[in-house]
Amino acid sequence: MVDVPFRGPRRRNDEVIVADFFLAHQFAINEIYCDVKYRPIPIPEAKFEKWISFNKPLDSGTRLIPDGYFEIRTPQKMLCAFLEVDLGNEGLSVWKRKVESYLQYAISGEFEKRFGQPQFRVLVIANTGRRMHSLQAPR
Repeated sequence: MVDVPFRGPRRRNDEVIVADFFLAHQFAINEIYCDVKYRPIPIPEAKFEKWISFNKPLDSGTRLIPDGYFEIRTPQKMLCAFLEVDLGNEGLSVWKRKVESYLQYAISGEFEKRFGQPQFRVLVIANTGRRMHSLQAPR
């Protein structure tokens, strides 16, 4: 229906689930995907171009697996963004490695080779204001 490859949960049929952070995380990503693709963009003449989901690292030189990637075309330029949805389950050391990986990817030239665009941004969606401030705090 939304033109995204199915990537179902990896669970046994008889498995009892009390809390499933994978599903909560995937639901959050799906909600953002639907918003980006189907809600009106509040920039005149802006147009959703593409969404990419990842189930393996961006390239062989990194372990970085973004939650998503999308492009929005405006009359002035293409806006390219990787998406990271944070539900507060990963430690700050994990986030530090993610930031370092994105910075390395930005300067490596691999982004432009793979996506055909000169630059990208990373949008981080945190589940609380407190978590957002924690991720922003200098280390």
